[in-house]
Amino acid sequence: MTVPYEKIFNWPHPLTSPIEQDGQLYLLAKNGEILKFKDGQSKTEFNFASELSSIVIDKTNKCAYLADMAHQSIMRRAVVDNQEQITDFLKDYEGQPLIGPNSMIMSEVNQMLFFSDSGPFGETSIENSKGSLYAIDLEQRIVKPLASSMLILSKWNCIIK
Repeated sequence: MTVPYEKIFNWPHPLTSPIEQDGQLYLLAKNGEILKFKDGQSKTEFNFASELSSIVIDKTNKCAYLADMAHQSIMRRAVVDNQEQITDFLKDYEGQPLIGPNSMIMSEVNQMLFFSDSGPFGETSIENSKGSLYAIDLEQRIVKPLASSMLILSKWNCIIK
């Protein structure tokens, strides 16, 4: 069976991690650009010189969270008084550094950010299952491990209601 598709735009760099927010599509380009596509138009929303693997937009706090494999952290990007602020949001859990956050998803119902931390491809395996899954309460800034040092996959997908 052939599924018809429509090419919506071309970009010179590989794209990953699409998310939809309020009718806008956000994509990560491998060169560090974060793109926004809306009403048939694409533009670079902002740039981040690193190896990003996932993005989540927090409408409540008007910021973006970025899973950064190169810095082994979750970064927070906000614009305050027309000034861009990019800060380390989370680099470790109980003194242990993250090995490389991958996929993220946010529950807008309870302001929880869920993310996997399993490092770059090949970092974890059946013989070396050290990846973890965490939840961050964004209001209280409390990190909760859901599965610690037992995951073998680098990417995960889920829907949280």
